[in-house]
Amino acid sequence: MCCLWEENIKKLADAGGLEAWELLSDDEKDQQDQETYNRLCRCLGNEAWEKLSTEAKEEAALYIWTGCCMHKEMNGTKGGATRMGGFWSWNKIPGPLKLFNHDNAAAVAAGPSTAHDQAMDVSQGGAIKLALLAGMLFNHKDNKKGLQDTYRIYFECCLGYAVHFPDTRNTHFQSHLQGATELLIHLPLYIDLMLEVKDNKEKGNFNHLELNMFNGLHDTPTLMEMAALTLYLLTISYSYMRVVRGSGEQRINTLDLVPLHDKVKNHCQAVIDNPDLLLAQDASFETGSFDGKPWERADAFYTVQRMVPTLPYLRGCLIDFFEGALETWEQFGLEFEKGRPINGMTEEQKKRLFTSATNDHNEGALSKLCTDLRCAPNMSLTCWNAGTMYKCNRTHGFMKKILTQKHKAFLCSEVHRLDSLKLDQQRRQKQAEYNQ
Repeated sequence: MCCLWEENIKKLADAGGLEAWELLSDDEKDQQDQETYNRLCRCLGNEAWEKLSTEAKEEAALYIWTGCCMHKEMNGTKGGATRMGGFWSWNKIPGPLKLFNHDNAAAVAAGPSTAHDQAMDVSQGGAIKLALLAGMLFNHKDNKKGLQDTYRIYFECCLGYAVHFPDTRNTHFQSHLQGATELLIHLPLYIDLMLEVKDNKEKGNFNHLELNMFNGLHDTPTLMEMAALTLYLLTISYSYMRVVRGSGEQRINTLDLVPLHDKVKNHCQAVIDNPDLLLAQDASFETGSFDGKPWERADAFYTVQRMVPTLPYLRGCLIDFFEGALETWEQFGLEFEKGRPINGMTEEQKKRLFTSATNDHNEGALSKLCTDLRCAPNMSLTCWNAGTMYKCNRTHGFMKKILTQKHKAFLCSEVHRLDSLKLDQQRRQKQAEYNQ
C-alpha cells in the first residue's frame, strides 16, 4: 500500500536528512516534491490497475491511431503521378515536354555543357507541372500578375458563365487533378485564349510562362497524363472525398471507414486489371466509379472518351497511375489492414473512441486565424483563442442564462489579472530564446 508518509521519509533520506533538506533552495525542494508526487502517483496507479478486470485493462490500454483521410487521398495522387512519370523512360517512349524556367531555358539553348545537363535533370514537365503553371497564369494570388480579368471575361463570353481556375499554387486538395481536368475539358478554348493574348500584344509575342502553357497544351504525352489524372479524379478522388468529408452537419468516424478503404484499393486493382472499365466505348459510371454513382463531371469523362483515339499510350499511363496510387493507398492505410486494432473493435468502442476522418477542424482553425489577423493585425493569440472558444462553445447563451452581476464583476477582474501577466509577451520571449 502506497503511503504519503513513507514517500516523504524517503524524500528526506535521499536529500541527506532533515538538516540537509532545510539547506536546499526553494527550487530544489519543489523539484524533490514533484518527484515524490510522481512516485506516489505511479504507485497508486499501479495498485488501481492491478484491481481492474482483464476486460477493463484491455479497454483502458486500447490505443488507436488514424491519419487524415484527405491527406491519404492527396498521397494517393502523388504516388500515382510519380509512378506515371516513370512510364515513359521505362518503356523508352518520348515523354512530356519539359517546361523550363527562364534560367534553365537559357542553359539548354546555349548547347551541351554542365549547366545544360543540370537544367535537363532538374526541369519537369507533364500534367502536374502544367496544372501548376496554369494556376500561376489564370489564378495568381497577386492580382497584378497573370491574366486575371482577361481570363475571366474570355470564358464568361465563350461559355456564358464565369470560370474560376483551381488554386494549384497552394496546398488545396484535388487542385492539380481539377486543374488538369479543367484544361482538358476546355482545351480548344485555352489554346484560343493564349493566341488571343499573344495577338493583342504590341510585339505579338508570348512571355515565358505563356509560351510554356501554349506548348504544354499541344504536347500529346502531357495530354495523356492529363487524361489519366482526370479519370482518377472521377473514379476515385471525388467519390472518396464525398464520403470522408460528409455533409455539412454529419461527422464521419474514421473507425467506420475500413470497408471504404478496402473498396478503394479493390477498385484501383480492378482498373489495373481491366482499364476498359474507363476506356471502353461503353464504359459507364456504374462500373467505372468505385461507388457506382454518376460522374461528378460527366463532361470530363466524355472529353477523355472523345480523345482516346488520339492518345496512343493512355492505357499504359492509366495503368501505371493506378498502380502507383494503389501502392500508396496501401502504404498510408496500414491502420485499416486485417489484424490491426481497428478491425477488432466493437461498435461501442468505435463510438467511444471517435476520431474525425479529416483534419479540417485543425487546418480550418489555422486558416481562420490567418484571415482574422489580416483584419486585426494587432490582435493577440490569446485574444483570438478566447474569441474563437466563445463562439464555438456558444458561451453567450450560457452567460445570458446563468451569470449574475457578481459573476460578471469577477470575470472583469479576472480579465484584468490575465492581461497584467502579459502571457503573449512571455510566449514571444520564449520563442525568441528558443530560436537563438
